[in-house]
Amino acid sequence: MPISIVFARALLAKAQEHGSDTDALLRRCGIEADRLSYSHGVMTLEDAWVLTKEVMALTNDPALGLTLGATTPHRVLQVMGLLICSRRTLREAFASFKQYSALLDDGPRWGLEEDGETAAFTCVPAFTFGPYTRAAMEFALAMAFRLGSQFVGPSAEAISVQCQHAAPEYAQRYQDVFGCQVHFAQPRYALVFPRAYLDRPQPHAEPLMQAELEHVADQMLIARQRRDRLSERVRLHLRHQPRIAELDTRELAKRMGVSQRTLRRRLRDEGTTLSTLLAAARCEVACESLRHTDASVRATAEMLGFSEASGFHRAFKRWTGSTPAEYRLGIRTL
Repeated sequence: MPISIVFARALLAKAQEHGSDTDALLRRCGIEADRLSYSHGVMTLEDAWVLTKEVMALTNDPALGLTLGATTPHRVLQVMGLLICSRRTLREAFASFKQYSALLDDGPRWGLEEDGETAAFTCVPAFTFGPYTRAAMEFALAMAFRLGSQFVGPSAEAISVQCQHAAPEYAQRYQDVFGCQVHFAQPRYALVFPRAYLDRPQPHAEPLMQAELEHVADQMLIARQRRDRLSERVRLHLRHQPRIAELDTRELAKRMGVSQRTLRRRLRDEGTTLSTLLAAARCEVACESLRHTDASVRATAEMLGFSEASGFHRAFKRWTGSTPAEYRLGIRTL
């Protein structure tokens, strides 16, 4: 499951505020800094959670998602943040967000519900990954409240907030951020507010800027769609295979919705092969095991289907330029 780097950028900014060397932090988490260098980049769910835990420990703030959502400048959203703020009304802002939400994260299902005198921005996450999902959704809700307040003004008030997760130990922090009732263990996430807010015009709308930003956002969507190729889907599937050494090519093709012959042809058309993608996935899994577990090199080799540890050593050296022992030692001495 690919995750937007927006939340990761906010995490790194907070780590930097606490005096952390962000490059060293990323190396410790096994995350390449280049992956965070462009606004529509993604990272794996596992890496996002590792980074979140590291920054939570650094800041000693279990409510870090709320803290970031309440304080992070909207420019962290890049083009999306500027586009939202250029719209005339909150209703138009949500329409732009819905249209271009794939630039941030194409997993959650966002909605706008209107009922009598109330309205609600709603979200159902595409996955639940314990504390990470909670922190990411806290960030999203708190930032949505702040952006909405920009349209309404200092008198903006939420009616209630709904959260899928159970009440955490720091539940009182929600009151500090939203100033309203908060309901936990709900079927969805939602920010409920007066419906009249939706069409209240804001004085800082920029129609000309909006048109330019929409053009940029359209181009970014096209680029994103180009990246969502079959090879990327295969790579993500292989990365999360529990027993990658027992790959069934026929089953893989079925999961991708194509025949084995079409799978090979389309991968070739995209400039790669299944064996190349499989090697890359085995490398990722090996690095993950060496970074985050105490599994022996032999156990890691067996997990990846190497009958002899020497074969794994040669392959890992070819993949990374170092031996498994050298790689693990380098990670632990950062």
